[in-house]
Amino acid sequence: MANPYESKVIESNSLGTFSRVGWVAFFFVFFASLVSLNGLALTLINLDRSWLGVAIALFYSPMVNGAYSLVGLGIAVYALTRRQKLAIPCVLAFLLPIIAAAVVYGFAVLIGGHGC
Repeated sequence: MANPYESKVIESNSLGTFSRVGWVAFFFVFFASLVSLNGLALTLINLDRSWLGVAIALFYSPMVNGAYSLVGLGIAVYALTRRQKLAIPCVLAFLLPIIAAAVVYGFAVLIGGHGC
């Protein structure tokens, strides 16, 4: 008869960690929403090249992408402290919003956004 007080080894995929499908779903939603919101920002900048376009390029896009970058940094810290092998997606989740903000700003400069 087994000892009921014997300690059991907890499997690596237990409470506190996501399964592989959970991480794939999270990163899919994260990157799809990032692309969608930046696409919307680019469309709005192209449609209105005056004050709204300037506000989106200089204020709203960096704020939204900064929030995405903070979420990516939080997920990276969470995943790496749990010793899950997600280094590349976590680095992408942190860096891609910063790159996207620069792309939106660059696009606004290229199309000749003005504030008049």
